Amino acid sequence: CENARDTGYISVMGAGGSRDNMYGHGFATLFLSEAYGMGMHKDVDSRVGEKLRKAIKLIVRTQNDAGGWRYQPQKSNADLSITICQIMALRAARNAGISVPRQTMDRAIAYVRRCQNPADGGFRYMLTSGGSAFARSAAGVASLYYRGADEIEQNDPAIQRGLDYLMRLQRTTAKANWTPPVVSNSTAPARAQLPKESPTNTKQMAKVPRKRSRLESTLPQKSSAAETTGGPAK
Repeated sequence: CENARDTGYISVMGAGGSRDNMYGHGFATLFLSEAYGMGMHKDVDSRVGEKLRKAIKLIVRTQNDAGGWRYQPQKSNADLSITICQIMALRAARNAGISVPRQTMDRAIAYVRRCQNPADGGFRYMLTSGGSAFARSAAGVASLYYRGADEIEQNDPAIQRGLDYLMRLQRTTAKANWTPPVVSNSTAPARAQLPKESPTNTKQMAKVPRKRSRLESTLPQKSSAAETTGGPAK
């Protein structure tokens, strides 16, 4: 709240002496919306709520004719990335109970739709410049969901084309970066070697009498040949 101006613009002085832009304002407004929505303390809520409402009003009045925003809080041109930051802030504020004009959100979503590249389904940086890119397209698809589940068209073709682009690019990138694993003889796990039986160990084992089971102990003992014949003749 300390960096919020009376105009509602939230900016921080950077290390180089330059102030933050609408990127920072969008994320700061998003943060205030989350804090306000948690409703921790009345005195904090009143102060945060006042700054939050001013920040939302600044976003609303600086939206340009195309429906987007640019680096500075003024109605000039627009680009997709900064516009999506403001859409995120507007959605969070509405979730927290702050009044957000429906027309502002509708115009912003319409701008995002016009930034979609008809050639591949991805999203451009601006309406007439910049090719499709993965991160920008992912943000573009996400922003179409920010309108809310009750306002998303069933089987929205713009969302589906965007998702198809992301999946197609992801598979292409994964295939290009895949390398087969290399296993050398030095790194291969050694096969377990069982200890060899020595003649000495075999003889010692043969001398150990086998322990009779409980069943065998109840059976009559077989007499040896010597006991049966009475032993050798003297």
